[in-house]
Amino acid sequence: MELKTITIENPNELNFILGHSHFIKTVEDIYEAVVCTVPDAKFGVAFCEASMECLVRYSGTDEEMIELAKKNAFELSVIIAQTEQGRGILGIIDGFSSKGIETTEDIEKRKGFLRMIGYKQ
Repeated sequence: MELKTITIENPNELNFILGHSHFIKTVEDIYEAVVCTVPDAKFGVAFCEASMECLVRYSGTDEEMIELAKKNAFELSVIIAQTEQGRGILGIIDGFSSKGIETTEDIEKRKGFLRMIGYKQ
């Protein structure tokens, strides 16, 4: 195992939440949680799916933030380390590497699948 530090692109010093998930339903759950809490929130969310088609799943309300989330999700692996400044998160490496960003067709397929198996209404 090789430990690396990977910089998260954040050109406008935006607030962001860094998390870990691999379940296909997560992107819709996060979207719903944000818009139900702050209906006018501008955000993007993306994560690397660790199974099935291994795509970067994404959603949001602001195209620029969605693009930033997709870019960071695709390139992001985070391991906690301690430095003189402080400490950060050690992430979990799980599943397979992403094969690409989901297409519009993939989004519809994901949403249909979640509804077909009863995880979404």
